Amino acid sequence: MTQVIIEKAPAEKFKIGLYYRPPDVDDTNTLVSATAVSTPAGLTLDGDPVVSGQQVLQMIAGGVTGKDYVVQFTVLTSNGSSYCSPNHEAIIVRVL
Repeated sequence: MTQVIIEKAPAEKFKIGLYYRPPDVDDTNTLVSATAVSTPAGLTLDGDPVVSGQQVLQMIAGGVTGKDYVVQFTVLTSNGSSYCSPNHEAIIVRVL
C-alpha cells in the first residue's frame, strides 16, 4: 500500500484528492460519485467528495495536534463498478 502524507495545522482547511486512471479504473468508464472516510474520528470531512473528471477531491478541516488520520476514497463508475482508493493508496493527514 502506498501512503501519501499531508501535513496540516488544526485551523487549516483545504482539499485533498486522488486521481483514478488505468489500471485503477478502466479508461472507458467515468467516475459518477464518491465517498470518503477518515479514521480515527476527529478529522472533519467537510461536505461530500467532488468528482471532477477522473479526480476526486475532499475538503478537510480540523484534527487534533499530534494525530494521524487515514483518508480513503471509494468511487462508483458509469458501468456500476465500485473501486477503493487507487492501489489501496491511503492519504495520511498528519496534524501538527
